[in-house]
Amino acid sequence: GGANLNALLGMSNLGLPAGVPQVSFAALCAVGLYSATPAMVEKANNLFVLILATAFMGIIALGAGSADFGALIDMSNQHPQKVADAFPIIFLSLVYHNVVPTVVNQLEGDRTKITQAIIAGTSLPTLMFLAWNAVVLGNVDPSAGASVDPVSLLQSSASSGSGNVILGNLVSTFSSLALVTSLIGFVYGLLDGWTDVFRLPSEGPSYEKWKAPLFGLVFLPPLALSLTDPDIFYKALDYGGAFGVSTL
Repeated sequence: GGANLNALLGMSNLGLPAGVPQVSFAALCAVGLYSATPAMVEKANNLFVLILATAFMGIIALGAGSADFGALIDMSNQHPQKVADAFPIIFLSLVYHNVVPTVVNQLEGDRTKITQAIIAGTSLPTLMFLAWNAVVLGNVDPSAGASVDPVSLLQSSASSGSGNVILGNLVSTFSSLALVTSLIGFVYGLLDGWTDVFRLPSEGPSYEKWKAPLFGLVFLPPLALSLTDPDIFYKALDYGGAFGVSTL
């Protein structure tokens, strides 16, 4: 989140201390969700999803024209030995850990219907992921190396004016809103979890009394971890996908 905010606003060019983008992003999200009513959050989330879809279509339309698809299928750029390393991210990106329990419950354990629903329901997201990867990777020079984050490279090229500025800004917008819309769901899920732990109601005067500490429990631990190790999110994705979601 902090990286996306930095890419959009160019905060790194202002000489601010390290960690300011992360703190700013967390503070904006926390204050916004704390102050808004659930109805306001729902309307905002629906608007974000609409903008998200528009940005995605813009990325595919613009990026497909400038992408080097020949480089993507060139044998020198194929590394099948790396496929296994991608499985944790694949599992997490398709949110099977949320989808499967819900589908199983709604279809009352009918194995055939569950299989059909999961395959059909994840087909479109899979195609979207493939299109996103093809366009983003196709717009990055293969000589940049495997250690380079292609999304960050497109964002930085847009801010510096050295690449497709519109594409880079669309990537930043899409990436930021995808994170925010996901964050909204996780925040409310964690709030429900903490209210259960402390046996608090989810609304009313008693909830309002403890609302600020609850939001602190939701936002402060991950913020502290991100300030300690900015790359911890990627490590968490690897471990979560490999040992958590895959077993579920």
